[in-house]
Amino acid sequence: MNDIKYLTYGNGKRAYLSTIKGTQTNEVLAYELSSSLGLDIAMNTLQKLKKHRHILTGAFIHSDQEFHYTNPRY
Repeated sequence: MNDIKYLTYGNGKRAYLSTIKGTQTNEVLAYELSSSLGLDIAMNTLQKLKKHRHILTGAFIHSDQEFHYTNPRY
């Protein structure tokens, strides 16, 4: 499952945390922390997941309909 959380810290500053979690264990399999909400946050998270190819056998990715996950590049 893909998700992006908005994290507020300091004097109203914002960071974004993109995660990919396993649905059976709820374990975070890959993540990216960024100060930008651009498409790169989702792409970088996906690239980090690809490094763990043993996890990917028979896997599929489910996400909401945010623009990151409906972008053809993703």
